[in-house]
Amino acid sequence: WLRRAVFDFKHKFRMKHGPESDCSVLHVRRADIIFHEQHARKYHPIADYVKLIPKEKLNDPNHTIFLLTDDDNALNEAHEFYPNLRWKYIDRPRHSGSSGGWENQTPSLNPALELIVLMATFELAQDCSSFVHGHSGLSDYIWTHMAANAGNKRVTRLRVDDRKEVFNEKYLHSEEELAKLLDEKRAIKGGIKPTKIETVETAVTSSTDLDDSCTHQSDSSGGGVIIVNLLGLLANNLFEVAFAKMLASQLGCSWHVVYRSSWNTAFPTPQTDRCFPNALAKNNNRSGDKTQLLKLIQQIGVNQDVHRIFDAVTFNDLELEDSEHNNIFSDQSDANDVKVEWIKTFGQKALVIDHEEYHNEREEVIEPSNVLSILNDKPKVRVLDLNAFFVNYRWMDGRMDDISQWLHIDPSCCTTPPPGNDAIVIHIRDFLPDDEDKNKNLQVGVYRDIIQQYSQSDQPKVVVVCQPRS
Repeated sequence: WLRRAVFDFKHKFRMKHGPESDCSVLHVRRADIIFHEQHARKYHPIADYVKLIPKEKLNDPNHTIFLLTDDDNALNEAHEFYPNLRWKYIDRPRHSGSSGGWENQTPSLNPALELIVLMATFELAQDCSSFVHGHSGLSDYIWTHMAANAGNKRVTRLRVDDRKEVFNEKYLHSEEELAKLLDEKRAIKGGIKPTKIETVETAVTSSTDLDDSCTHQSDSSGGGVIIVNLLGLLANNLFEVAFAKMLASQLGCSWHVVYRSSWNTAFPTPQTDRCFPNALAKNNNRSGDKTQLLKLIQQIGVNQDVHRIFDAVTFNDLELEDSEHNNIFSDQSDANDVKVEWIKTFGQKALVIDHEEYHNEREEVIEPSNVLSILNDKPKVRVLDLNAFFVNYRWMDGRMDDISQWLHIDPSCCTTPPPGNDAIVIHIRDFLPDDEDKNKNLQVGVYRDIIQQYSQSDQPKVVVVCQPRS
């Protein structure tokens, strides 16, 4: 019965709204998110979501916006401030703002209907090619369905709270602040007079982007340490440092970043610091306050062997007064074994993100929002151990401008002239064994088809980079 009920629900919805050339999904999560004290989240106005939709979609008269929300006020807001956009949404009972109270997720009082709506939403969202949302486990799950069933369609994910502070006690008053903002907009349009709403200021420190001057102030989470285990060579390291920087910029300055270099890693070294001056987070063991780093680690609870969590390169860079600890590691495996045991002493205060184990257990791509979601569920965590490559475009989608800025290379470090914006660059990695399951090497015809499809001229400039050179 459930499968039939979901099918009928989807069919009725599509018949009502008719065919469209394309659509975008907006997930506006509100309701009880302001009741989470220090983990309260913001009521973002509809305008914050709409401005992230690509302009070419907004200019398409056939483009529709599939609005998913638990707030009835959001529907009225969408129609009031964007009457010319084509909105569609599921006709169902909803709370108005926070009126439902804490964790009241069934406003219809009909569990069967709520289940049908939820399952239909997962499938209806797959009709669209862009997804705009904030921090939400449901959003992560919807995106998983959209990405997995995209086929040849390119789907885009955009975060309304990207590079913004996600959790803060000040958001306890977010509902009143949103009402005040909308009243001010109405006044500007010549509508009703704004309602004066007094809010109570909370004594909390806001998060600062790590590209700015980071002074390591404490935030509501108490802070902690992000340990970045640099794996592989330069290309892998670029993914790893970008992921760590994206995560650290959202956690705040009181989370201190430590980079652990291995025997063959590119970061951190004087050369990579010079060639990639924006890559490493400012509050780390190389560019930050070393004394404050050690003090922070000791404050969150460790034994006297705290110095031994780092390999020799990183450890020596700390310039400790106690010189007898220097050069104590014979190889990287020794340092790593000590770090693993050290992490275990924290118990629930530590969170290890290991690529294989994490990916297999969660069945989703590791990205900053996943890690932040886990930290939200485990507020006692003070040590975050990143031990993965993070080589996946899905977590970078929609964030490429920032990542390009972070990973900008000093031109003086390039010994090969750049190929140019009109060139097609093909990177061939053919040093792995040809394995049917994991390392299937592509045939030449695949690259030829790609060149034919994406070239903008009859004689395109093609640059082939082989690894190794063969």
